[in-house]
Amino acid sequence: MSRPTIRSTVYEWYNEVLKLITSKRPQQSSHLLSIPDEIMRTHIFSFLDCNDVLSLRSTCQTTKRKLNIRTLNHENFEPLSGEQGWRDVDVDDEETYWFSLTPINSDITHSVTFVCKWKDQGWGNLKGLILIRDEERNLIVHSRTAGHNWSNLKLEFRPEPGKNYIVNRYVGCGGGHQLFIENPRFYVLEFVN
Repeated sequence: MSRPTIRSTVYEWYNEVLKLITSKRPQQSSHLLSIPDEIMRTHIFSFLDCNDVLSLRSTCQTTKRKLNIRTLNHENFEPLSGEQGWRDVDVDDEETYWFSLTPINSDITHSVTFVCKWKDQGWGNLKGLILIRDEERNLIVHSRTAGHNWSNLKLEFRPEPGKNYIVNRYVGCGGGHQLFIENPRFYVLEFVN
């Protein structure tokens, strides 16, 4: 009988985690007890999005202990509150700086999520966007175009060590374009000891 490789063992554990997430009636798994915490964080949880991590955490006491996390309302950006709006006469046909998100401790951070309600001017072409870039202006994640009616927007990304992030907005041009944002918030999902 051959000895399993680390890759095949991690793959087995990952499949076990996926079964727990998708199960209608999750049960505790003895496999999860044997998975080292560092393997869980770096090789399994890193492949799951924020919702899947939170779903996994709620499956049983074992995963709750293994996955000691917290969700923070991130305060290291310029205060945002209420409704904000922009018109295309205020900007050129380019994305415009909105605010900065200062470095996040990526050693313990699983993901960063931006949420808000948003809409455009309510008629005509759809052009409004929200874009998150790193300090070198590399695109990290961007929204779909804003619709004519209020809807929820959620953008999620994994921060890299020591990077700063900026959030830009694009209203559009050509006359009459507007972009409205309501209650923007950042949430940081962190592993805690």
